[in-house]
Amino acid sequence: MHYGNRLLDFAHPVNEAQLEDLLKACQPAQFGVDQPEARTMDERHFATHLSPADLGVVEIIHDILLQGHSNRRSIRVELSKLSVYGIIYLFTSAPSSLTPGCARTGPGAFSAATVDNRISDKMFGSLVVILPTTHEGGSLVVRQGQREWTFDTAKAMRDNPADNNASMIAAAFVAYFNDVEHEVTTVTSGYRVALTYSLYLRDPNLSASFLGYKAETTLRETLALLLENPSFLPDGGRLGFGLTYGYYSITSTPKDIEKSLKGMDAAIKRVCESLSLAISVKVAYRGKDDPQMVAVLRDYAKFSGYDVEDFARFMQEYCRGEIICDVTEGKLNPNKIPMVWVKPLGGTNSFSAGYIRSREDGYVEDEELCYAHGEVCLVAVVNPASQRNN
Repeated sequence: MHYGNRLLDFAHPVNEAQLEDLLKACQPAQFGVDQPEARTMDERHFATHLSPADLGVVEIIHDILLQGHSNRRSIRVELSKLSVYGIIYLFTSAPSSLTPGCARTGPGAFSAATVDNRISDKMFGSLVVILPTTHEGGSLVVRQGQREWTFDTAKAMRDNPADNNASMIAAAFVAYFNDVEHEVTTVTSGYRVALTYSLYLRDPNLSASFLGYKAETTLRETLALLLENPSFLPDGGRLGFGLTYGYYSITSTPKDIEKSLKGMDAAIKRVCESLSLAISVKVAYRGKDDPQMVAVLRDYAKFSGYDVEDFARFMQEYCRGEIICDVTEGKLNPNKIPMVWVKPLGGTNSFSAGYIRSREDGYVEDEELCYAHGEVCLVAVVNPASQRNN
């Protein structure tokens, strides 16, 4: 790697003095040098010969994240920045260099938990390359919903084949979607050096998938068995799927979200389509007076200008929504469409919308501000059993 007029060869062991010089050459975090954040250098100020494509990493990412697409060149990798995590020096004066008496060792650098919850036609994730340096701490923690993964980069470097064979040296590669929470724990000794690449789809119509082939096959086989059973939704109904990843924003329509599905969400849509089920992104609403009542709409409800006296009627008549009945609760209503929530709503894409409702208090008519709770989800249409074999 080249920066300034210096060269660092990470294919061979790099000493701490070289890494300290690299740390000094990087820019401090936006909160200032006294904050224990990683220092960074953007791609304009350094160059590297490391190519994830040449190492076969992009092919692996493709096979895991973009299942079902044969074009191995569908991912574009773009170098973004260099990050260096080390021990932070806290200054007692304004020295021109680090000299005894004017600086003391402070906390190790870390990266606070962050989420890049964006919907993009092309960029879908990041690739982090941890370069082979000796350090302690600095684990990469990735969270999605209730699940959490921790990658111990220090252990990965200790287990580096270079320890046993000087001609071999390894880096670690981690890829994740851009809307999962990720952080780097505190580095307690040494220096942790990482390159970050942005991952783009060359074809914006491709949807990223993070569900393994085996899991997707299992889902398809399970749904197929249910649909073959004539006692399962005998008169037809709906299948509901809560979304795993976050897509909702005030500017994104359900159609926009449908184009941006990824991972398990994209896999569910593929499975349903392979079983000839019409599936699309819908919006599920629950009212204030009857939390068990769920209305499914094609788009967000427009409450402005309406006095919503009867929430269910408003959803059905004005918004052209479907009033559904959760059959898993064992209560069927002939006036509602039966639905099975295969994957329950998890709050990942939930929101609230206010509306005005008139009410009478004795002889006085008053207006009340109420809130409808909505969540974006996937809904598939199931035909009656007599039509499912056609």
